[in-house]
Amino acid sequence: MAKKTAVRHVQTSVCELLEPRLFLSTTLFREGGGAGYVNATFDDAEIASATDTTKGTDTLSITAGGTKYGLLGVNDLFSLLPKTANGQLLNVSQAKLHLFRYNTGTSSNTISVFRATTDWMTDVAGASESDVTFQHSDKSADVHWASGNFSSSDYDSANGATTNFVSNYNQEVVIDITSLVQTMYQNEVNDGFVIYANSTINFRPSENGSSSLRPSLEITYEYVASGYSLTVNSGTGDGTYDEDEEVNIAADAPATGMHFDVWTGDTSGVANVYASSTTFTMPAEDAEITATYDWTDYSLSVASGTGDGSTYHY
Repeated sequence: MAKKTAVRHVQTSVCELLEPRLFLSTTLFREGGGAGYVNATFDDAEIASATDTTKGTDTLSITAGGTKYGLLGVNDLFSLLPKTANGQLLNVSQAKLHLFRYNTGTSSNTISVFRATTDWMTDVAGASESDVTFQHSDKSADVHWASGNFSSSDYDSANGATTNFVSNYNQEVVIDITSLVQTMYQNEVNDGFVIYANSTINFRPSENGSSSLRPSLEITYEYVASGYSLTVNSGTGDGTYDEDEEVNIAADAPATGMHFDVWTGDTSGVANVYASSTTFTMPAEDAEITATYDWTDYSLSVASGTGDGSTYHY
């Protein structure tokens, strides 16, 4: 038998994890629907921050820029495209807002879309959109603008999506709002969008007489398995789990002459890193842990001779 040397041995086993095939789908939402579109009720309005005037039944345009802001929202978006379905989680890979210019603005102008943070879409929204423009919280019991006035505190002004506008009558402009829609689903809050421009522009509202000129929201998505992945090397407990879920983990039986030593890797969730069988509390991210092993030492006692007092391993 050889004298002990410092060894830490990791038992390994190889397995192949096949990721499921993911299929992307694209859905376009537009008021009134139409071929290729899902019918959705859009809310839109125009904020005039210098004055508070009635917009009336104007179906031609909404103005943004200067002292004016456009508001646009899709009612019941989370019902039309749920965050979860059949135990799977919605993953938004791309989202685009399609708007159509009316008669003001050029391609040298920039148009910006922000995520609204004040609930301005009232209970009767969809029945008479764009009939009014409102600034003050007393316009509706459902609207509470900061300090009574619409301001940058009513939308996420730090995280907008910006692109150049267009110059031609009824020309389409497409704004990539992927990050905004992803945040809406992550926060599970749909307060619609705030639209602004560096100079005055106008675009067609959702009540326009021609459905082909109405705003539309395009979302490309897939449903994927929810939860986070736990990989357990040299042990059991692998799987997909929700955040804070408690998982039983166990090290594989040690090889001859060895014993379990300690868990290594992402061990912040391990209840006892020195126990071969313990629990793991799942964090809000994928994790990987490994069971490690060490040699088991044996003492040698020599009667009527020399060599005792030392330890040896198998």
